[in-house]
Amino acid sequence: MIDRITALVIKDSLEAISEEMSKTVERTAVHPLFNEVHDYSTGVFFYDGSDVRLVARATAIPVHIFASILSVEALMESFQDDLHEGDIVMLNDPYYGGTHHADWTVMKPVFFDGKPVLFPSVRAHMADFGGPVAGGYNPEAKDIWQEALRIPPIKLFEKGVLRQDVLDWILANSRIPNVLRGDLAAMFGACNLAEQRVHALFAKYGGDVVNESIEYTLDYAEKRFRAEVAKWPDGEYRGSATLDHDSLGNYDVEVKTTVTIKGSDLSVDLSGSSPETPGFVNSPFGNTASWVYTALCSVLPGGLIPPCVRCCRKPPQSPPACFEP
Repeated sequence: MIDRITALVIKDSLEAISEEMSKTVERTAVHPLFNEVHDYSTGVFFYDGSDVRLVARATAIPVHIFASILSVEALMESFQDDLHEGDIVMLNDPYYGGTHHADWTVMKPVFFDGKPVLFPSVRAHMADFGGPVAGGYNPEAKDIWQEALRIPPIKLFEKGVLRQDVLDWILANSRIPNVLRGDLAAMFGACNLAEQRVHALFAKYGGDVVNESIEYTLDYAEKRFRAEVAKWPDGEYRGSATLDHDSLGNYDVEVKTTVTIKGSDLSVDLSGSSPETPGFVNSPFGNTASWVYTALCSVLPGGLIPPCVRCCRKPPQSPPACFEP
């Protein structure tokens, strides 16, 4: 049994690490998307051997940070036992927990007792990343391959050594490679700094205490969330929204939602929404789940419940080879 004070100190330490990551990215990245627009998010994710959960984040874009849970899951599924100290993994593929191609996720496993436990992560909107249209927004795209370069989980650093050939391949697909190189370096630096801070936390309190504190915080967050939901009247609540068009002549694209409350249980069902469209407005699972979490966070007491989240299912490995929109 961990005491509450220690658990709170560990939780706040991880939040401070996330904030320091954010400041590192802001002050060292090249493109104004980082240092002026702040279109990036930093956080720390916890892996308990079976599930990945968000345990700390700085001020972040909700669709970034919540979807990144699936990206860390995709990392673990892709590499499993082939993860080592010094590895840094990157992806942008929407089918591996991404949101859209512009958002690149950089993750670094931090080990305790030979096992990856914590994953500092940065997700950021990159300025240019290949594809037929500068900046990546192609309203004429009819499938995912017409949008931009797809990157599944791939190691950019292996055991602390940069894979220069992989980086060169990525940079060759950007119209502004020097900018992309600098922005990636800022993301790498933030993850490296977080690794140092996490190891210092392990050295000060011991890995077992850190892990138990995280589990305490996760349990506390669930109990507080369920206590709030239990106050809401049981029943089914329905809502809908309509998108004008998908850019390719299809109009009135609907999103329909049914929220079911039963005691402290809550479920969200999007059945009845419009099917996938030929246009570039479709939402992968990570993106959709993020907005569900965002809506729930917006109606809960601010600051009282830690934003600890676990996604409800694993992401698909990849779209079919002969994917048809």
